[in-house]
Amino acid sequence: MSLKCVTLEVTGALIALRTSVAAIYINALKRYGVPVPPVDVLKKAYTAAFVKVEKDYPNWGNTALPDYKDWWKKAVAATFDEAKITLPEGAFPYIFQSLYNEFGVPSSWMAYEDGFEFIAWARKQGLLIGGNCVGYGRYTDGILPMLGLSPHLDFVLVSKNIGVQKPNPAAFESARVEATKVAKILNGKREDGIILRAKPGVEVKFDEILHIGDNVKKDYLAAGKLQMKTLLLDRQGEWDKKKEEGVNPDTIVRSLKDVPAWIQKNKLL
Repeated sequence: MSLKCVTLEVTGALIALRTSVAAIYINALKRYGVPVPPVDVLKKAYTAAFVKVEKDYPNWGNTALPDYKDWWKKAVAATFDEAKITLPEGAFPYIFQSLYNEFGVPSSWMAYEDGFEFIAWARKQGLLIGGNCVGYGRYTDGILPMLGLSPHLDFVLVSKNIGVQKPNPAAFESARVEATKVAKILNGKREDGIILRAKPGVEVKFDEILHIGDNVKKDYLAAGKLQMKTLLLDRQGEWDKKKEEGVNPDTIVRSLKDVPAWIQKNKLL
C-alpha cells in the first residue's frame, strides 16, 4: 500500500528545547533572589514532580484542570517541594510566570533543520504532513508558528485538545481522520499545483500513513499495532544501548534526512 500521509511527534522529531529545563528554573529563581540548589538536585526534583503531576492529572489535566497553565503551576510547585526550595512569601506567582514566559520565547527552542528538509521533500511527493504531539495548545498557537514550522504542516494534533495521549489508539485514529478531512478540504491539490496522493472524499487508511517518533512505546510500537508504517527516530543512538524489544533495526533512523531513502527502498510511493 503506497503512502498518503506522514505524521510526526513534534518534540524530538521537529523541535527541541535549546535551553535545559534546569537552566530555566535557575534563571527564574535567581531573578527573585532565591537560593538555588545544585543542578542535579533540581533535575531529580523536576523529573519526580513531572511524573507525580502527570499521574494525578494525566494529559495536561484533560478536563480536570481548566487550562494547561494550571497543570504547569502544579508541576512547578511540586518541583520546588521536591527540591526543598523555600520561596519568599507571595513570590510563587512571579517566579512561575517568569518560568512560564521563558518556555515560550525563541531562545529556548530550536527547530531541527532536517525537519524542514524532510517536510519539503515529502510535500513534493504529494504526501500530507501532520504533527501528532503529546502536548497542548501552546505548541500550535505559539511554539510552532514562532519556529516557522506551521506553514509547512497540513495539520497538528496535540493530546490536550483531542483528549488522549499516545499510545492510546484513539490518538492515531484522530490523525487518520484529520488527514482524510484535510485531503477533502484541499480538494486533492496543493496551492502550488502538486497533486496529493490522498484523494478527496476517500478515507486515508492506517497502512497508508507513516508515523515517525522518538518513543518506542508511545510512537513506534503503538502505531505499528494499527498497521501503520513506523520509524523510530533515534537522534542520539540510544536504542543501540537499550536494545528495546519489538524494534526492527531496519526501521531506525538517526536523522529525518534518512527517511526519503527508506521510503524509496521500501517502495512506499
